[in-house]
Amino acid sequence: MPEKSRKFKKGTWGVTVLEQLKGVAVKHVDESGFRIGGKTQWLHVLSSKEMTHYRSSPKRGAHIKDVQGVIVHDHFKPYFTIDNVKHGLCNAHHLRELKALEEVDKEPWAPKMSKLLKWLSKIKAPPLKMVFTFYPTFRTFF
Repeated sequence: MPEKSRKFKKGTWGVTVLEQLKGVAVKHVDESGFRIGGKTQWLHVLSSKEMTHYRSSPKRGAHIKDVQGVIVHDHFKPYFTIDNVKHGLCNAHHLRELKALEEVDKEPWAPKMSKLLKWLSKIKAPPLKMVFTFYPTFRTFF
């Protein structure tokens, strides 16, 4: 049976989504620049599997306050100033950086690390013994 839809007062839907997202155990944050009326603005995104909140701001580092749990992000330094959260760093960004290290800087270890991250993303909570068996040379990184 479908869940009964909730009724919200006009103008409260975004506030309700934002407040729910602040308490979600794991959420993703990001920002992207765009132009409104010839001026740079920033679109800030806070999302989980179930919902997403968007807001614009003239400042890139104007992140949302009073967030709890884990935030997954792209290593943008202002995210590390958010109190009372743990940080998860986005592997898509890691893979992009590794590709540049491989192609531009010719780092020989970068494709191996990229392959390891892709492999790890396909399994759930791998024991380190499995990682070392698959890539014994990575033992020095742990």
